[in-house]
Amino acid sequence: MPAKLIETNKEEFAKTAVDPITLDIIEHALRNARVEMDATLFRTALSPSIREQGDAFPLIADRSGKMIVGQFGSFIDGFLRLYDGEIEEGDVILLSDPYSCEGAVSHNNDQLIIMPIYRRGRIITWAAMFGHMTDIGGKVPGSLPTDAASIFEEGLRLPPVKLYRKGEFQEDILKIAMYQSRVPEWYKADLHAIVASCRVAALRIDEICDRFGEDVFVSAMDELLLRNHRAMKQLINQAIGEEPVSFEDYVCDDGLGNGPFKIKCTMWREGDKVILDFDGTDPQSDSSINFYLNENMFKMFFGRPAAPSTGPARLVFVRTRSVYHLRVRFLAKYFGLIYRHHHPCRFRFTRHKPRPACGNPVLGESSRGCRSGSRPPGCPPPPSHPGSPSGTPLRTSRSATDVRQTRCRSLGHGHPC
Repeated sequence: MPAKLIETNKEEFAKTAVDPITLDIIEHALRNARVEMDATLFRTALSPSIREQGDAFPLIADRSGKMIVGQFGSFIDGFLRLYDGEIEEGDVILLSDPYSCEGAVSHNNDQLIIMPIYRRGRIITWAAMFGHMTDIGGKVPGSLPTDAASIFEEGLRLPPVKLYRKGEFQEDILKIAMYQSRVPEWYKADLHAIVASCRVAALRIDEICDRFGEDVFVSAMDELLLRNHRAMKQLINQAIGEEPVSFEDYVCDDGLGNGPFKIKCTMWREGDKVILDFDGTDPQSDSSINFYLNENMFKMFFGRPAAPSTGPARLVFVRTRSVYHLRVRFLAKYFGLIYRHHHPCRFRFTRHKPRPACGNPVLGESSRGCRSGSRPPGCPPPPSHPGSPSGTPLRTSRSATDVRQTRCRSLGHGHPC
């Protein structure tokens, strides 16, 4: 059941013509609001992963959830389809479960805040931001176990809950989350910083609406999406042919000595639309290299930098069918970290001869790849443990104390692990 949006004002927004100058001002005001969201977060967060590395992604969307400005595509529409509760003015939603937002966040460490922005009793837009929390519990410090076999080993997994309910802060939600973290003060500071960045977006949108009016603002967002749609349609027709072209690449190892795992994507154009078909990608892995491919996110990457919104989404079709490596079944453990370096959207599509298959290819429903010794060209041998003999696979036994001390050192001196 989709989310139920509570609006006390049932009046429809009037469709209004927006002149080019006004449209340009509103567009750049929204872009500046997005930049200010980042600045607010980076100056108020506490953890290095957000404050220094910038592992956080903002979003401003129209009232239907389509991204107007942002970076990673819209988190809103998948959430609205799967959330079975009510959303009211003053609510702020917190979630980290990738299955609750169709994979818009990569793993449980990514804590997502979604905030509806109301004007006179109507939702006029949405603000959202997710940030990577340094630690949310689980079996290892940092909550990124490379040997995990299910998502439960990753730590705190939050369904959509209301961190603020009608404007009232739900402190118990924060306490539960902090108790799962090895660095609770970092978690608390980062979460409040993410909420603050969304409130900055709401403030700037209020200012735009005070200047131009709600009807002009909503019509301007519609026009921005249509403009990007027209531009992307032209680019697709100019740059992409009707003849299918394919690309293959490999994740060389899953951290447990298994691999390589093939990723294949075929692209072609049908009329004004481009098809991206992942048929031929290897099945789901037993380890943590699976990736729940969010189609909106992938479409967004495909259109960058020409189309920095979800306006062209109707022109791009992603087919994963039963490719469970990219559309994982529930309970599967997956990172995003590995695929952020092997993401198919960054592949260059060229006609090529396929790489030779390894001696023991992944077949049928088997989720095991090939052992070292029969790997495609360019795939290195399985990684070694720190301090172990060169070439020793990761699954080589080590004492629990050694593993624990190595992980503690990786998080810095004085970590309470």
